[in-house]
Amino acid sequence: MAMELNVEVAAIKAIVMQESQGHPFLENGLPPILYERRHFFELVAKKRAKVEQSPSGLKRKGSGNKQSQHQNPYPDFPDLCFPHGDNYGPDGLHQYEKLVRAANLDLEISLMACSWGGFQILGEYYSSGCATIFEFVNKFISGTDGQAEIFIAFMKNMKPDGVKGLQARNWEKVADSYSGSIWRTKNPDYASNLAKYYDQFK
Repeated sequence: MAMELNVEVAAIKAIVMQESQGHPFLENGLPPILYERRHFFELVAKKRAKVEQSPSGLKRKGSGNKQSQHQNPYPDFPDLCFPHGDNYGPDGLHQYEKLVRAANLDLEISLMACSWGGFQILGEYYSSGCATIFEFVNKFISGTDGQAEIFIAFMKNMKPDGVKGLQARNWEKVADSYSGSIWRTKNPDYASNLAKYYDQFK
């Protein structure tokens, strides 16, 4: 991975430590996941809007407007589908339990709404290196090589600024690219943690 991205091994290890505490697999062999109900909500809303706008879609009066797009499509499952706020719950198998429940609502979107593996890459970005979300998930489950392959493609195709940040050891640039600017309020230690872990492994 370091050779492919022209970065230091310690820089990649820093990301794994920050994202998954250095554990790309759970004790039972599954990759760690984080189910994110906000992303499930957003992806379902986009899917429904796309169907409504398609020529074959049954377009009702008022469908596709902002009000309908912001209504919760699964109001009976606020822990699985909600427009804002984090309600992750415990790590480990609890996250898979949420995924299984969400899969009963929409399988593909439930997989896309999870962050996967040691690098915690959101399934929504599966197209960075895979044809389908199922290929993406299978590679994460398959082993270390699969996770490495996805990470390289993700960084090259979707996070080039993050690669530049890793090369320059500019941890704030890495954080901005990898986690979005929200890290500054949601997780203000993100960049300093990367620097700390880098120094630890260097």
